[in-house]
Amino acid sequence: MKEALYGENGYYMTERDRFGRLGDFYTSAQVSPLFGALWARFVMEQSPLTHAICIVELGCGDGDLAAGLVKEWLRVCKETQRLLYVGIDLSPFARKRTVERLQQILTERDCNGVVEFAIASTVEAAKAMQKDWPQTTWVIGNEVLDALPCEVVRVTRNKEVWRLMVTTAKSLPPDQPVGPFGGKQLVTYFEPVVAGPLQEYANRYVFPLFAELDADVLITEMQVSLPQLIREITEVLHPRYIAWIDYGGLTRDVIAEDRPYGSLRSYFAHHMIEDWLDLAGEVDVTFDVDFTFVSDVLFSYGYTTQLLQRQGPFLMGISALEEVFYAMQQKDHSLSQKLKQLVMPGGFGDRFFVMLAEPLQRG
Repeated sequence: MKEALYGENGYYMTERDRFGRLGDFYTSAQVSPLFGALWARFVMEQSPLTHAICIVELGCGDGDLAAGLVKEWLRVCKETQRLLYVGIDLSPFARKRTVERLQQILTERDCNGVVEFAIASTVEAAKAMQKDWPQTTWVIGNEVLDALPCEVVRVTRNKEVWRLMVTTAKSLPPDQPVGPFGGKQLVTYFEPVVAGPLQEYANRYVFPLFAELDADVLITEMQVSLPQLIREITEVLHPRYIAWIDYGGLTRDVIAEDRPYGSLRSYFAHHMIEDWLDLAGEVDVTFDVDFTFVSDVLFSYGYTTQLLQRQGPFLMGISALEEVFYAMQQKDHSLSQKLKQLVMPGGFGDRFFVMLAEPLQRG
């Protein structure tokens, strides 16, 4: 998955459109700038008015969330609260697009130094770019967790653990369980695991589920790169808040009998693709996030989960929603329909969760 998404010719490393109508999927930020504007107001509500604020967006993409957030900040804050927006993305094309959008916004408006921005490829590079880092830092990841490289793990009731491997059709081992994904050139199989992170994940999160399920085999995904990401965020940035927006649920929600092959899947032009392995690099590959695991990893690095809520109730609970909506509706007469898509059940409102974490001990 890492090579398919972030390799030299990986999905996120090319110049093609990935988001919105011309791409392969929507995030809430592409539905409407209202999403970014509401996040701006939520940050303002939770942060001291006298402090400068830094918002670090992991995976800034094409700058959709950044654009909505910065425009609202400029509309409301004037000179009362300075914002440093920092966008981080591995893709040079994403960084370029975000820079262009923010430069245009700040050129068209007299920001008077209220908003500054920096774009970098990594957390450490972003930190090195700024000498004066605001005291209050937010880290926000909108559909970042589901794009982190994962391992597919197969767990049996008799406590066997297997990891998914990829090989050519001609090299498929004859005595190993065949994996759920394949193509004409590449196929998958499972090899046994006896120790390490996959075994630890199975012991803590998967084996206990067999007590309540009738299944003899469960297949799921482990976010193997998540601990490294959270360690880097917490040790380098020391954020006051960490916020994730993504689809998934608690462990019991994402690992189930009705998901015999787990949740790993692929999209192209807004359609789910089967037998996508031969198309790696050309299609989006994603999975449902296990927020129980995310919360536990955050806790291991000194952060506690203060909120885990579906996106609909979260956005509807932002006190400035009505004021922001009517301000933006003057320029977008279809905003009512877009708001419904963001908050209503059956749309993004119940599909996505918002997780908010804070340090166990405030510095």
